[in-house]
Amino acid sequence: NAMLRIVADLGQVVQAESGVLQARPSPFEMGLAVREACRGEEWSLPRGIRFELRAPTAPVPLSADRGLVDQVLRILLRKAVSHAAEDSAVVLSWSSEPADSELPERVLVTIARRGAQRTPNELSRMFSLFAAPAPARAEATREHLAMMTCRVMVELHAGRIWAANVADGFEVRLWLPRTSDSESMRAGS
Repeated sequence: NAMLRIVADLGQVVQAESGVLQARPSPFEMGLAVREACRGEEWSLPRGIRFELRAPTAPVPLSADRGLVDQVLRILLRKAVSHAAEDSAVVLSWSSEPADSELPERVLVTIARRGAQRTPNELSRMFSLFAAPAPARAEATREHLAMMTCRVMVELHAGRIWAANVADGFEVRLWLPRTSDSESMRAGS
């Protein structure tokens, strides 16, 4: 199952990088997408790990490719769960961020977990297309391909994804524009 998922993800990366895969945006509410990703059939949370949702007071609508957003959320949740400390929460939060001089109005999603932090080298290479993990272990390679897939899917929406160490663990953040602009999407460019 895991290997088939990796092969499918890698196929999507190749399609996206070659301009064949295009985001097909439609309106949906981010909170619904997050809740559905957390309720997925695939979760059997180990070692007392649980999901903690920190929802905003108002709905957070956006226009994006729901299938690709779901894929990114599930990949990031799988990775957070697999590296979370025992008896801890994987914390998911999302919010609407206003436009500023550099960025459009956007949705910010954060997935944080308590546990081991990443080295500066790992952080800098985490989403890179050509940076193989060091040392090249099968598990590290699978994780790298999954994170690279997330980057490509987010960039199809003209969004951004990054990771950072936090006081007691690690978090991944991504933002997506609230509305799709077909000119800014990587549709064949």
